Amino acid sequence: MHEVSIALAIIDEISERATAENIEAIEMVRLRIGVMTGVVPDALQFAWDLAAEGTVAAGSRLEIERVALTIACATCACERPVEDRAIPVPICAVCGDSSTEIVRGRELLIVAMEVRDPVSS
Repeated sequence: MHEVSIALAIIDEISERATAENIEAIEMVRLRIGVMTGVVPDALQFAWDLAAEGTVAAGSRLEIERVALTIACATCACERPVEDRAIPVPICAVCGDSSTEIVRGRELLIVAMEVRDPVSS
């Protein structure tokens, strides 16, 4: 279950940012995760709740935006989502040609955080 190590790495990253910015608490973290990463959203959510305990992100919400596998189809000269990821080489759903140029679907990004304002002195 690599979701635990992913959750811990994200907590480390946002905790460093919170310390640098004097952020009291993180209330929500939004991730963009491509389907090709192999990350299971429910497993990551479970791991998140455990990894966040005792940190600046304790009790925070984790929002996950899934990103479909998208290829660049040379024949159609455009980007196309791929429906069947079980095929070894992605195939354009319109023309049927294969492509190895993946445009989206492999990302794992922190795209937003909601934070509680720092305490004023």
